[in-house]
Amino acid sequence: MRWRLGSVLAVALLSASVAQGQLPGSPFTVDLPGEMGIAPGTSAAAHLFIRVPERHYLYREKTTLEFVTLEGLRIEAIRYPPFERRFDPFFQKTTEVYDTDVDIAVTLAAPAGLQLGPRELQALLTYQGCSEKLCYRFEERTVRWAVTVGAPVGAISSVPSATYEVREERPPRGWRDLLSVPDFGTILAHGVGLAYLLTFLGGLLTAFTPCVLPLLPVILLIIGIHPGAHRRNFLLALALTCGLAITYAVIGMTGALAGVPLSFLFQQRWFLWLVVAFYCAMALSMFGLFSLRLPQWAQQRLQRLGGKGYRGAFLAGVSTGLLATPCAGPVIGALVAYVGTKHDLSLGFSLLLTYGLGFGLVFLLLGTCFGSLTQHIKRPIVARVVKISLGIFLLLPAGYYVWALTGGSRWQAGEAAAIAQARALNRPLLIEFGAKTCPPCLVLERTTLKDTRVVRALAEEVVPLKIDATFGTPEVERLLERYRVVGWPTILFVSPAGDVYWDLALTGEIPSPETLLERISQARRRVTEPGH
Repeated sequence: MRWRLGSVLAVALLSASVAQGQLPGSPFTVDLPGEMGIAPGTSAAAHLFIRVPERHYLYREKTTLEFVTLEGLRIEAIRYPPFERRFDPFFQKTTEVYDTDVDIAVTLAAPAGLQLGPRELQALLTYQGCSEKLCYRFEERTVRWAVTVGAPVGAISSVPSATYEVREERPPRGWRDLLSVPDFGTILAHGVGLAYLLTFLGGLLTAFTPCVLPLLPVILLIIGIHPGAHRRNFLLALALTCGLAITYAVIGMTGALAGVPLSFLFQQRWFLWLVVAFYCAMALSMFGLFSLRLPQWAQQRLQRLGGKGYRGAFLAGVSTGLLATPCAGPVIGALVAYVGTKHDLSLGFSLLLTYGLGFGLVFLLLGTCFGSLTQHIKRPIVARVVKISLGIFLLLPAGYYVWALTGGSRWQAGEAAAIAQARALNRPLLIEFGAKTCPPCLVLERTTLKDTRVVRALAEEVVPLKIDATFGTPEVERLLERYRVVGWPTILFVSPAGDVYWDLALTGEIPSPETLLERISQARRRVTEPGH
């Protein structure tokens, strides 16, 4: 139930930073219930309304009311109005929405013998919606209810009819529902056991991604696993798994301590180039161009740090965890972003430890059975085919990262780097705010931004910066406030000095290539021809 102690504590952390009132520019307004009274031993219902303008809608799954304080009162039910189902052609699935005003009815009960007097209940109201052209920011409001325990006063309505939806917290039905949950906090609300199970499975599936799977036999060979020693192979693989799991656990704990997701460290250009170099080196080794051996000085250093054997395997697990982080970015990003909002060290440590153990299970199984597997590929021709195949697989992620870092994507990944480049090149900064849950953003990405003329202009006329607002990290929230973004897609033009050309902004529309090119040209002239 939504008012369980765990939910209340989690909401309390969030509500501390929630400001009163709607976000500037939001089309959605909230009508709060007035002061009400309730007699001990009775129950009554109050209504809260979210006003939805015509041709707008709210997502059902993101519309919630969670109580932070109850002051001795009890919640008997929170009822939501009927929702509509509409097929979303962008996501290829049916979406549940509210396209009219949302009437949330809360039934309060005052236990018999409850002390008389005024109370102030607090709850957190959250919602997010879209129009046909713009998806608005996720909104959070602290709702305060003035309730007097005593003789009933004010307008108290009766308990709503059965046409209302009584929202129950039940585990999703089937794996499709589990995989479509948009927020890890939602999964955790279904039960701690389910959350840890899904985290473990997420780690297990990561090991089978194209940029991890080819590394498995290479890493096992590096740590010294050979045929004929099953017990020793098992212990070496276990040490590697522990190193990998501890690495992710430390990342999770540090993210909870810092309150920000740390996965961005593994999305920097310099780090991705290192990943490319690593994959290419491994591929060339598989092709037989050189033997994969550490130099003598590196072996001596490794021996001082832990040497070969179990300590060396543990250190190899640490390195593997760091190198594989870009492959696991979506899962780790969601986990660390969640624990970062909770500031819970034990939660961050245990969740990411579970993820690492799931990831390392494949290393453990493959390492233990490695000897038996090698018996089946003794023939030189088979071994050669396997090595060449592994080398080709290793080049696939390397090629993807090279494409993303060069011609495939010229978008900058951080505001500071983009501003520095804009000043160095004396070009305007083009900032696109979008989200993976925004249907108009998907249209923009595959139409206007794919136009060859636009691609050329982005590379030669401006410095493009993409802000993915799918997850509300502190850095994303700072940028949304800094640039006064109401929703997405939003395209802004900024001078190298940091001044926003507000008259050139594109919000709430999907511009044609011609329109975007004209705005780019105007921004460029303002920078290169002062006073234009």
